[in-house]
Amino acid sequence: MRMQHIDSGIKRILFFLLFLLSFYWLFWSVRYIFSDVLPSMSHTFFLSLLVLGIVSGIIFYKSLKPLVIKIFKLLYTYRYFVIGILFIGQIVISVFAQCLPNGDASILYKVATAPPTHSGSSIRYFSLFPNNFLIFITFKILNGIVTAPHLILTVSILNALLIDGGILLLTGLAEHLKGEKLAQIVFWESIFLFGLQPHFLSFYSDPATFFLMTLLCYLVIINLDKAGIFRWFAIGLLFSIAYKIRVPIFIYLIALILLIIYRLIFYKKQVNLKRLFIRSLFLLLGMITMTFAINFYAENQKFVEYDEKYTMSPWFFVDLGLTATGADHATVSQDVKFLDAKGQFKSRSELEPQLKEDVKKRFSRYGTLGLIKHQSTKFKIFTQDGSLGWTAENVLKEQNIVKTKFTNSKFGQKIRSVFYVGNPHYGNYALYLQVVWSIVIWGLVAYFKKFRQTSNFEFYLQIVLFGVILYLSIFEAGRSRYLIQFLPAIIMLSSFGYFHYFDNPSNEIVKKALY
Repeated sequence: MRMQHIDSGIKRILFFLLFLLSFYWLFWSVRYIFSDVLPSMSHTFFLSLLVLGIVSGIIFYKSLKPLVIKIFKLLYTYRYFVIGILFIGQIVISVFAQCLPNGDASILYKVATAPPTHSGSSIRYFSLFPNNFLIFITFKILNGIVTAPHLILTVSILNALLIDGGILLLTGLAEHLKGEKLAQIVFWESIFLFGLQPHFLSFYSDPATFFLMTLLCYLVIINLDKAGIFRWFAIGLLFSIAYKIRVPIFIYLIALILLIIYRLIFYKKQVNLKRLFIRSLFLLLGMITMTFAINFYAENQKFVEYDEKYTMSPWFFVDLGLTATGADHATVSQDVKFLDAKGQFKSRSELEPQLKEDVKKRFSRYGTLGLIKHQSTKFKIFTQDGSLGWTAENVLKEQNIVKTKFTNSKFGQKIRSVFYVGNPHYGNYALYLQVVWSIVIWGLVAYFKKFRQTSNFEFYLQIVLFGVILYLSIFEAGRSRYLIQFLPAIIMLSSFGYFHYFDNPSNEIVKKALY
């Protein structure tokens, strides 16, 4: 009985903490509409939209609500057709607005398309940031197939496939867990939040991590009750690939380990220790095998330099996380940067003592109250933007457009006037993104507002969400883009929130429309 009370107490505390954080998250996302979105958009458009919304809500609320739900339900029935239309739209946008983003994407493109005579370049970029090496190899293979002039468009189409495939997998997972009603919510949240964000069709790896983490969650849940052990080896292989693209996804693994330990403490009788051991062993073997294979290839290839002694230390990202915005590279001391004043590279072992010392100095300068304020600012920055950080990235520029008859057309210019940050109609699009983001976060608030006993998978997602917030609070967190790899967890929990709301006996109109 005592263990049951402790179990319930721990889960209630986690629920309460995540409710407070979700509510704070919602506050910043709504506030962002008024502080950043509205000043950048047409006031006439906004007022017209507001008046139309209020009038429609007052006049048609009772009849419109079940009708809208029935329409979404019908469209969900033909979801593959909907995804097909979405994919066609993504290709159209890719063709008419293809562009090479500034920053890391530009480096990856230039190195991936470099002629063979320059393949032995001594560029140290991949030594510093080894997580981009696997993406670089993928781009280089694609470049060998389609050639440089078509690489940007090819990557855009590939990203569209990854985004749409991830949406279908997440929907399938939801249907497996709770049936069609939850699947409908997950499907539409995923499309409106991520499927209709064409920025990420460009030269970025975020769609890959979204797809891989959705696929991994799907495979783990689907295979929990199935016999066979080699599938867990394959899951380990996939996890290592995802980890090599985005390091923070190790939070998913840590959350799984914590869940297993928790169940061994509080639900030991329900755990098959032999099966758990064998599956864990094969999962670990898969991870080790793929990690070793990627590292071995990286260290022996001749395309670029890959020397792990120059890899950026985690302490650098802690130090960077303690800057004003959590990502202000300009204020990081020159003494702890990988390039010294003479332009010479410093190894990780050389930098770590100085980095630790710099972190201590920053902590002491903040003090307790200053650190609390700083963490609040960081939380605001990495949660508020419905464009998932694209406003801060602002890397798509007209001067970087791939010149074709499509991008030079008036239609191409109109598309970019909506989707490119700072262009005439981007503010209207940003409002859409911000409203959708706020609706998703409202689902989190609804989920955590009242404690209830939950499934192991829900408890796992709660640990993941808490781990994400903790991770970004400690390390670099200068934009919402870091949340994309955790959208499977965020969307699922948000959808559970609306699922419980719609399942409430008081919502008879909604229930009739859904069933």
